[in-house]
Amino acid sequence: MAEIELNNLTKIYPNNITAVQNISLKINEGEFIVFLGPSGCGKSTILRMIAGLESITSGEIKINNKIVNNVDSSERDLAIVFQNYALYPHMSVFGNLSFGLKLRKTSKSEIEKRVSVTSEILEINHLLTRKPKELSGGQQQRVALGRALVRDPVAFLFDEPLSNLDAKLRGIMRTELIKLHRKLNSTIIHVTHDQVEAMTMGDRICILNRGEIIQIGSPLEIYNNPVNTFVAGFLASPPMNLINSKISISNSKIDFYLSDNKITLPVKNYPHLQLYNDNEIIIGIRPEDLYVHQINKNMQELNVNVLNVEALGPETILVVTFKNGKEIYLRVEKNYFSKYNERIRLYFDQNKLKFFDSLTQNAIF
Repeated sequence: MAEIELNNLTKIYPNNITAVQNISLKINEGEFIVFLGPSGCGKSTILRMIAGLESITSGEIKINNKIVNNVDSSERDLAIVFQNYALYPHMSVFGNLSFGLKLRKTSKSEIEKRVSVTSEILEINHLLTRKPKELSGGQQQRVALGRALVRDPVAFLFDEPLSNLDAKLRGIMRTELIKLHRKLNSTIIHVTHDQVEAMTMGDRICILNRGEIIQIGSPLEIYNNPVNTFVAGFLASPPMNLINSKISISNSKIDFYLSDNKITLPVKNYPHLQLYNDNEIIIGIRPEDLYVHQINKNMQELNVNVLNVEALGPETILVVTFKNGKEIYLRVEKNYFSKYNERIRLYFDQNKLKFFDSLTQNAIF
C-alpha cells in the first residue's frame, strides 16, 4: 500500500496553457479515491504525473514520504490501467499477464504462481490460452486489471477503465473493482467523468474543474453539501435544479419568487440569508426532493406545466417548466403519467433548499 501526497502540483503546457494548477492532496494508504470532473479538467494529467508519464512544471509528488519527481515511472512501483486496455494482440492472456514480470526477470515459478493467483481472483483462469480478439469487452477489462494486479504494486491508477464498456458491463465491473479493493486493501486512484462510478465506488471524491480542486469529501458529504453551483450541477443525474430568484426580507419573513410562485420562509431558520436582502441568489433543489403529492406539513407548493415524462422502468423523470420557461426535473413513481403541457402542482420541503451566491456561485451556509 502507498500513501501519495501532492504538494502544489502544477502542469503548464507550451503556449502557457495551464492544465493543472497548485493541486495539493493527500491520498491515504488503502484509500479508494475518485478524481471526477468534465473532459479537460486535468484529472488524467494528474494521474499521469503521479505515474511518471507526464513531466511536472512545479510542485512535488511524494510516494510513502519519498519525493519521486525525478524517479523514472518504471521505478515508482505503480500499476496503471488505461481506457483502451492496451493488450498485446499477438499474446495469449497468460502472455499478457506475465509480460511485465518477464521484463523484471522474475523466475518462471514465481510468474506461474502470480498469474495463477491473479487469474483466480479475477475469474479469468479459464481464459489463459485465448488471445485478446477472442475475449469480450468485460473479459479484456479483467485481463488489463490482471496485468496490473499481477505486479503487486504499491498503488493502482485507473484512467477511465470502464468507459468503453456498455451500461450493463460497467455496472458489473464497478462491483468487481469494489470487491477487488476490499480484498487487496490497496491504494487506488480512479479517474472518471461518470458520476455513478464516483458515487458508488469512492471512499472520497475529488471534484476538479479547469485544473483546480473544487471539493473533496465522501460521496454523501459532497452530494448533501455542494460548495458551489458547479458541484451542485455536476454531481448526480439529473443534477440539482438551480433557479435564479430575488429575495426580500421583512417582518421576520423571507419572500422570493420561483417564476410566478411566491415562497415564504421564516427568517429565524435562515439567518445566513439576511445579508442578501433585495439581492439575487440561486435556489437549489434536488429532483428527488420534489413531489407530486404533499407528504409532510413543511411542504410548499409550486405550479408548473409538464414538458416531458421520461419513463425509465424503475423510476420516471418528470420534466416541467415554470411560466417563465425555466425547466426543472424531479423523480416520480415509475407508473406516473401526465399529459404534455398539463398544469400540475408540485410540493417541496423548505428544509431541503440550498442557496448560492449569484455572483461567486458559492454556497451560502
